[in-house]
Amino acid sequence: MKKRYWGRHFWARGYFCVTVGDMTEERIQEYLDHHVEPDPARDFRVEP
Repeated sequence: MKKRYWGRHFWARGYFCVTVGDMTEERIQEYLDHHVEPDPARDFRVEP
């Protein structure tokens, strides 16, 4: 690989795809609701 990709970047922009097996969308959302920290910028407001 070093010979083939010498001087070039190995990683490139692209996309990521994954399967979740037999999990439902509701179960995934429940996991995210309890395990992902809320975005502090979402509550940020600037008032005049």
